Amino acid sequence: MREKFSLPFDSWFLSPDFVSHLKENHQDWVSLLKVNRNLEVYSIRLKNAKGQRIQFSKPQIKVEDLAPLIPPSSFQALIEKLILFAHDCLQQGEITANVFSKLFVKQNKEVAA
Repeated sequence: MREKFSLPFDSWFLSPDFVSHLKENHQDWVSLLKVNRNLEVYSIRLKNAKGQRIQFSKPQIKVEDLAPLIPPSSFQALIEKLILFAHDCLQQGEITANVFSKLFVKQNKEVAA
């Protein structure tokens, strides 16, 4: 069985058609997103610092409006784990390109857990 990974790509390729193709093929992805882009809120599962689900009043939200709603507690622990993991890899002599590959695998495992 193939190990699942997130496909990283540049914001130049980020389009509804490309994302739909990835979704149809059950492919996770990671990309950069410009702050003036709108996101469909139906797929956003976000909880506030108290653990309550955030409800959206409109079907879309701008990235710049969404970012302040994400509590640091939702990503801080993951980022700390990934930084320590990357540091350990580099200390063991891994080359940077391998560390990035391993980080994507580690990220997927941590998020899925």
